[in-house]
Amino acid sequence: MSVLARSVGNAFRNKVRTAAVVAVLAVAIGLALAMLVANQAVGAKVQELNASVGTVLTVNPAGGQGFEGGGEILIDAEGPDSPETFSGDTIDVGALAEQFFGLAIDPYPRKQGASLSAGGEAEPAENEFQQKLRSLLGKS
Repeated sequence: MSVLARSVGNAFRNKVRTAAVVAVLAVAIGLALAMLVANQAVGAKVQELNASVGTVLTVNPAGGQGFEGGGEILIDAEGPDSPETFSGDTIDVGALAEQFFGLAIDPYPRKQGASLSAGGEAEPAENEFQQKLRSLLGKS
């Protein structure tokens, strides 16, 4: 017991050391509380996203759909896509989700309401060289 009492007494031996110990403990407790609050906020957001994302996965045997009798694939560019066929008993759902999320990303993101404008004048003035070239083209 005397070792514990001496170590606590040593930590609080003068005012500067006491203030330093209290400051370190306050920062540690504050960071721990901030991490708990952030964890709860992120957990709530994840639950909200899980509730809004569909989790239905349809697995068909190879050739189950998309073939019409003779085995020839009928392709219509504007028609609905036939589901992918899988062989075996495992599906890499992560890779499948990665494909869907990658296709959902806007390839040309733009700020809401932004537009491209032509800028200054419609046609820049011709310089002397361009005028001479235009006059030569008119002679032929």
